[in-house]
Amino acid sequence: MENNRKDQTNDNIHWLYIKYLNGKTSFAEDTLLGQALRDDPSLSNRFQLWEHEWEQAYAGNEDTNKSWNRSLDKFRAHTMRVHRLRAWQVAASIAVLVITIGSLISFGISKMSRPRQYVYTVPYGHTSKVVLPDSSVVWLNAGSRLSYTDFSRASVRQVYLKGEGYFEVRHMDSKPFVVSTKRLRVQVLGTKFNVNAYAPSTDVVLLSGAVSVKANNDEASSRMLLPGEQYQLSAEGKVSVKNVKADDFASWKSGMLTINEMTLRAFAKKLENYYGVPVRVSSDIENLAYSGVIDLHCPINTALSDLSQVLPIKVLQADKGFMITHQ
Repeated sequence: MENNRKDQTNDNIHWLYIKYLNGKTSFAEDTLLGQALRDDPSLSNRFQLWEHEWEQAYAGNEDTNKSWNRSLDKFRAHTMRVHRLRAWQVAASIAVLVITIGSLISFGISKMSRPRQYVYTVPYGHTSKVVLPDSSVVWLNAGSRLSYTDFSRASVRQVYLKGEGYFEVRHMDSKPFVVSTKRLRVQVLGTKFNVNAYAPSTDVVLLSGAVSVKANNDEASSRMLLPGEQYQLSAEGKVSVKNVKADDFASWKSGMLTINEMTLRAFAKKLENYYGVPVRVSSDIENLAYSGVIDLHCPINTALSDLSQVLPIKVLQADKGFMITHQ
């Protein structure tokens, strides 16, 4: 009977700790975990084992990154609450909570050596420049997200991108640089390239150097790009490589979007991704081609108004967005 009770208690603590790793525990549940650790210090070994199993099961998963962000936000809030309590109340309630930059050491759990995690997000209508620890530089387009764990001691410099980013990667023979998106992986040593991972299609454009690109879990899709080439993975999973004006694809990082013979449908998607506002195009003109330069510092209605001055179209406001129809 006693053994059954211990097993049940262990199962409860295991379940609660996994819930904590997913960033879903309440303050009261965090307190219970802290009290359990104080009562039985040997739990720290099991906590580390459970964390390792959880990390292996979900490593690289976007939900895992969200979970850690939730945990960090939660503990920042909890820490503020703890500071309002008297010292003796804190000692009676929970073990020490310590938040370091990008990593979490909680409940006095023998200082787990989790690598620091960094996450950068950019609001719609803006771009941002990020300098990585290896001195590589990334420009993030509107609505984009870049995340990575500290790769100072890793054999690979790996980052995860959602949205669009232009990369200037510092050359390091001994440590490749990898950009992973939801649908493909780009590996380089040192080069300049643009990755557009906005749905539905995904593309990589090389400005200088060389990159290897492949769709996730599809070795047959692997290609080595040369400067001026674009690797495109369609929504249906079809891979194509073609020559393009590479500089045009990175023009957005300077605040000017250069368009060269782009269809209205594709152009509308560009505006939608940047401003975060729905832009629909009537089917009878969606393949109409457009070339020009758009000032991204201007509001979207200005950009669309300028477009209507050079094409036979009219722009209507509809459904919290815009509708482009034939004039």
